[in-house]
This record gives sequence, structure tokens and C-alpha cells, in this order.
Amino acid sequence: MGIQRAGLYRITIFIVVLLLFCFPKEAFAQYYVSANDPIRKWSQIDTKNFKIVFPKNNLYTGAMTATYMEKLLPYINRGFLNPVKKFPVLIHTSNIMSNGMVTWVPKRMELYSVPSRNTFATQWMKQLVTHEFRHVAQMSNIDVGFTKWASYLIGEQAQGLVAMMLPTYFLEGDATLTETMYSTFGRGRQPNFSIDYRAVLHNKTAIYHKGKKKKLNIDKMLLGSYKDHVPSVYSTGYYIVGASNRYYGADFWGKVLDYSGKRPYTIIPVTFAFKKYAKEDMTTLANRALTELNSHWKEHSSIPNSSTVIKTKKTSYTTYTDPLPLNDSLILILKEDLDKTNRFVVLNTNNNKEQGLLYTGYVTSRPIIKDNVVYWTGYKPSLSWGQKNSSVVKSMDLSFNRKGKVKYKQSRDKKVTEQGVFYLTAIGDEGFAMISYNKDNLPELVITDTDFNLQERHLYRKFDSSFNGLAWDNKTKTIYGIILDEQGMWIGGFNRDKKVFEQVTKPSYVTVNNLSATDGRLFFTSILSGKDEVHSLCLDDKSEHRITLSQYGSVASSLGSIWSQRTANDSTLLMTTYSIKGYLPAIQKADREITKKTEYAYIPKDYLSLKYDSIANQRVEQYPIINMDSVKIDSTVSTKFKVKKYRKGSNAFNIHSWAPIYVDIDKLMNEQQIVIGAGAYFSSQNLLSDVI
Repeated sequence: MGIQRAGLYRITIFIVVLLLFCFPKEAFAQYYVSANDPIRKWSQIDTKNFKIVFPKNNLYTGAMTATYMEKLLPYINRGFLNPVKKFPVLIHTSNIMSNGMVTWVPKRMELYSVPSRNTFATQWMKQLVTHEFRHVAQMSNIDVGFTKWASYLIGEQAQGLVAMMLPTYFLEGDATLTETMYSTFGRGRQPNFSIDYRAVLHNKTAIYHKGKKKKLNIDKMLLGSYKDHVPSVYSTGYYIVGASNRYYGADFWGKVLDYSGKRPYTIIPVTFAFKKYAKEDMTTLANRALTELNSHWKEHSSIPNSSTVIKTKKTSYTTYTDPLPLNDSLILILKEDLDKTNRFVVLNTNNNKEQGLLYTGYVTSRPIIKDNVVYWTGYKPSLSWGQKNSSVVKSMDLSFNRKGKVKYKQSRDKKVTEQGVFYLTAIGDEGFAMISYNKDNLPELVITDTDFNLQERHLYRKFDSSFNGLAWDNKTKTIYGIILDEQGMWIGGFNRDKKVFEQVTKPSYVTVNNLSATDGRLFFTSILSGKDEVHSLCLDDKSEHRITLSQYGSVASSLGSIWSQRTANDSTLLMTTYSIKGYLPAIQKADREITKKTEYAYIPKDYLSLKYDSIANQRVEQYPIINMDSVKIDSTVSTKFKVKKYRKGSNAFNIHSWAPIYVDIDKLMNEQQIVIGAGAYFSSQNLLSDVI
């Protein structure tokens, strides 16, 4: 009798939780409907472990994804207790907003395969598949016990409900940690990943309570702020999950997931699991981990900047990017604040005053200036399809009035290719060069005339490759690009006779970006020294120099990094450097004492990391890992899997959730109104989200 009452009590509690689930915000978050792809034929690779659906003309992308998932499968469940369930995967190949997601109602993984701009030295799909596949492992590990039983009663929304009880810092931090562990020098070890935490902890601001005692504000760390810049949940979670793995063992979160799946009726299962397996709460853990980090970073955050920050008017945390010199005193620069979106402003270095110009929207790659015309590439959505968009060339003409004010006139957008263009650069008086991606998401160098009429297209034929920058040098008359492929990241010069990029630097896992060129020298940002610093490379002798020293990190200007001032005989380097207030414009005069010649290294220095991604420091010798950078792809990948047609008709319906009560899901999702009554309901949404 007691057992029956206990069971009835648990069912009652779960129904209460289910009713809470029906409130608008939570329900909307779980019943996720993504936008539609253009009308096309689809193919699928269906194995016993996964099902991957992709556009028919993107066979290589589908097969490449299947290869990565197959290689990851024996390792992706590291530290977890329950097996990974089969999961459907949908690949979007026409959306330039590089991203991915895993959702459980209905369950699916969605991948956006166009390579990310300004990424680090691991190929995009390797990063993406590893991160999202770990989310699948997380969700599979709560599908046990009470949650699994409840799924027979209410469908996939049972797992979705329990997933809502898991902290976001764990979900994203654990996936980021896995992504980092399974690479040569991955995301969590990149200097810019820790840059805002290094500044916040060193200055004891933003995430600290105000007052004499600078105590960490854990709620603010996890929930964010509309007033102050708070480091992302990805970095917060990375450090908390990494620390908990070191303190309690690599299977700690596996136990937490198992506990949460078996006891969701406790409402706060993670809190109870912490008490059981860690003997302390998350707040204590976070304080312990961040105090340790602050102690480790203190020495490296005490180095003064070699550059001088230009004083500007700021109302909140501000990000300046891509400064362009207009004349001896005026700088055109992109600016974004917490309370204002991205826009061009003109900064007068004589009086530090700013003049606002044009709101740009999403800029897809850095601006350049030629003959008083500013060009950049920007986001252009499709009017018909949510999963199809492009990157077009945008421009504005600049002029100066008698009072020294800058006037502008925006020109019409120019669509150069169907897939979009990035890294626009002028090639003298000949025209422009840029990078585009073809239907297989392979990069190609595109050359146009001065009116952006297409002249040449040169395909880079290595799979899962991308570009991280493009520039033209006026002295060598050559186009240079930062290329990321299975060898690593390297700078190449385009040989127009052979139609290929030839290596200027050796491939490595040193991230470089923000490439520009002038007078026989390349300028770029490099993490070779352990922080983001501005480097230069002489094209005559291929010698490379680090030319800045930074407290936290600096980023090279996007064009003509050496700003020749008429008021002085020397040159000044124009850049942005990071501070507690954000990325700020800065200048640095040529200084031979700071400039240091560098030597080639396969991986950069790593004195910022606490080695959270190290097996030895995590006591996880029982869990083998894989380095995804070692997985190679070639043209034969398309023959390694059985590919068949994905029939939209037979897959139009997918009943994923139901309940013994009536709920008007349409009003809940679209009007956020709760309509509940007697009866029952069934919810169906297919993988392509075009039949709901």
C-alpha cells in the first residue's frame, strides 16, 4: 500500500510539473520550429546509429558528416553512464549563419554547414559535429528511469521537460569542453575564449557584488545582465564543468544526468545530485574554480599594453572593430554597445569626438576603403525561405563638408554569387577579390571588375576547408589568403598562372585572422605567443614579427594597418585592444624594443589554460579520446555510405508528443495563450519542419 501511495505521489508531482511545462515561455522553448529550406530534393544516410538528411546535391557534406559522427561515436559518451540513442540529423547548406542546435521536442540535430568566418584552427564541421553530438549524448543520458516511463505517457516532451531542469552552463560548457578535448588546440584553449573572464576577474567587476567585499555574483554569471557585459554561458560552463571533472571525477556529470533522468519529480534534481555526489553546492564549486583561475591568470593579466587606447565616449560595454584611417585625424570604425546595434562611426583623434553614420546590421566580413568608398559584405535574408540567405557587397560613398563633418551616401547592394561572398578586398585598379562557397560548401576565390561583374572563379578543392581572411598587396601584386584545411591553418599567395594558392607560411594550429597587406608586408592577428597579438610578415624574406604586447589581447586593423601620419615622420599602428570596457581603438608607434621576431610553431604557447581539457589532470585515464584533427576526408568519402532518397511524403508526419488532456498547441506557440481542457492531444512535426 505504501509503495502504491509513493507511486501515486510521484505521478501527481510529475503531472504538476507537466502543467508548469505548459506555461508559454517554457513551451515555446521546447516546441521549436526552425525555418524552411528552399524546395529541393533530399537524400539520407540511414545507419543503425544515426540518420542524416541533406540536400541531394550536397552528397559530400552529408557523407563527411556521417564520417565524423562514425568516428566520434565510440568516444562521445565519455564520462556518461547510459548509451547514446539514435538521432536524426538535418543539414542546412544554404544558410550562411554558421551554427548548430539539438532539440528534443521533436528530437533532432540541425547543422549549418557553411563555414564560420574568423574561426580557430580546427575545421568547421569537425567543431560543429563534435559539439552538437555531445548534446545528443547529454539528452540520451536523461532518457532513463522515470523519464523514460513518462515518455510512454506524454511522448518526447518528457525528455524535453527534464532537459529544462538541467543548467544551461552544464549543457554548453560540457559540449565546449568535449569539443576542446577532441582537437589539437580547440575552442576552450583559444586566448579570446578566456579574454573577458581574464579581464573581469582581474578587475573584480561585472560579475561581482558591489560593495567593499568583492564577492562573486553567481546568479549574474548564469543569467546574464542587461546592464553589464557578462561572459557567455559557454565560457562559464566550460570552467565550471572542467573544474567539477577535476574535483569529483570525469563521471560526475554522468551521475548527475542519470539522477536527473530517474528523479525529475524532485523539481531540482541537479541540486540534489550535487549534494549527493559533490558534497557541496554549485556556488561553492564556481567560487573555487574561478578563484583558482584568477590566481593562475593574475601574472599574465598584469602586463601593460604597448598600445595607447584612444579615449572615446562609452555608455556601456563597447566593441569597436575594423578601424580604417580616413585622413591624419579621422578614423572610420564599427561600433557596437550593449544598448545599440552595430554601426559606422567617425572618430576624431584630435578631440576624441564621434560622429555617427550608418547602422549596418549584421556584417559578415570586415570593411575596406577605396577612393573614399567604403565596401563591406553584409547579411541578406531571402524573402521566401528562412533557411536561405546570402552575403552581399554593401557600400557607401564618403565626402567631407567645410566643417570637417563626414557625409555618406549608401549604394545599392550587389549580389555577386548565389551563395554569398566574404573577405572582400580591392586588387588595385583591376577590381575586387572575395571568397564564396559553392553548392558543396567548398570555398572559391572570386574575382570581379570594378563594377562587381564576375570575371574569374577558382575552386579550392579540399573538403571541409575554409578561408579566414583575404588581402591584396600593392607591392607584390598578389592576393593572399588565410586557409584552413586538414593540414591546419596557413597563409598562401594566389598564383594566377597556376590558379592555386601556394604556401607562404607552414600549416599549423596557430589561429590567425584579420589579414591585411601593404607595401610588401602582411598584417594579421596571431595567437602564436599565447595571446591575441598583432603580427607582421615580410614577404621578401618571410620573416614574421610580433609587434604588440597586450594585457589581455589586441586585434589587427582590417586594412593598411600602418597608418602613415603627415604630422610625424614615423608610422603608427592602428588596431583595437581589449579592456574591461570592451574592444577599444588604440594606436602604437613603431617600437623596436617591443617588436620580436618569431619562429614557426606547430601549436601556440598555452600558458592561459588550466588544462581542463587534459586527460592527466582530469583523472580520466579510463576514457579514451579522439583527436578529430587527425580525421581525413577525400573525394572517396561519398562512396563509403549507402545513400538513398529521402521521401518527403512518407516522412511528412512525425507524432512526437501527446497527453491525456487537451492543449491548444497552436495558440500556445503563436499567441502564447494557455488553452487546456478535457480530452487529449497529439503533436506532429516532421524533420524538415514543413508539416506541423
